[in-house]
Amino acid sequence: MKKAGMVWKILIADDEWLERKGIETLLCRRGLPVEVYHASDGEEAFSILCGEKMDLLISDVKMPRLNGLELCRKAREMDPDLVIILQSAYDDFEFMRAAIQVHVDDYMLKPVSIEEFDKVIDQALRKLEQRKGEELVSESLAREGRIVRDVLQVIEDHYGENIGLEWIAAQVKLSSGYLSSLFKMEYGQGLTQYLIAYRMEKAKELVCHTDLRVAEIGQQVGYPSTSYFCQQFKKYHGVTPNRMREKCQK
Repeated sequence: MKKAGMVWKILIADDEWLERKGIETLLCRRGLPVEVYHASDGEEAFSILCGEKMDLLISDVKMPRLNGLELCRKAREMDPDLVIILQSAYDDFEFMRAAIQVHVDDYMLKPVSIEEFDKVIDQALRKLEQRKGEELVSESLAREGRIVRDVLQVIEDHYGENIGLEWIAAQVKLSSGYLSSLFKMEYGQGLTQYLIAYRMEKAKELVCHTDLRVAEIGQQVGYPSTSYFCQQFKKYHGVTPNRMREKCQK
C-alpha cells in the first residue's frame, strides 16, 4: 500500500465512543500504517479537517450538532481528494441516495462484519494510492514544464553567446542527456535543433531589418565564424543571408 515511513491519516466521526474504538481496533489489527483521529460529533470532525490534512474520513450518519451527511458535504467541498466512507444503521434507498448526493466514496451498514469492513477499507486505500499517484504525476509534469520554460528563457537571454546543450543543462542543473530527452518530449524537437532555429529566426530579423554586415549578424546570433554562419543560414532558410536581404528589400 503506502510507501515505507508514510502514514495514512484517518478521522473517525461517531458520537458513540465504543463505535469509534471498534473501528480503530479493526484498522490497527491489520497492522496498517495509520494515524487515527477521533471526533464525537460533526462540528468537532469538521474542525479537525480544517486544521489537519486527512486522507480518509469514516463518519456515522446520525451525530449531534452536524450530522454525517452535512459533514461529508462540507468535507468534500473543502478537500476533493479526501476519501469518505459513510456509516448508517439504516439500509434504505433514501440513505443510499443521500450518500450519492454528498459524493461519498463508499458506505457501510451497521453492524458491519469484519469481512465487509476489510473490503471497504481496502478499496478506500486503493483509491488513496491512485489519487496520491495522480498528484505525484501532476507535480512531476508541472516541474518538467517549469524546467522547459527556464530553458527557453536561458536560450532567449544567451543565444548570442557560445552556448550549447552541455552549457544549458548546467544552468538548469540537469544532465545533458535527461534535459535533451525532456525537452524533446515537452517541446516536440531536440534542444539543439531549437537553439539553431531560434538563432536563424533572429538572424533573419537582423538581415531583413538592419544594415548590419553579415559577419556582424553572425556574431550577434552566436556564430563567430562567418562562413559557418552562412552555411547554417542557407541550410535553414534555403538562401544565403545576402540573397535573403535582397528578397526582403524587394
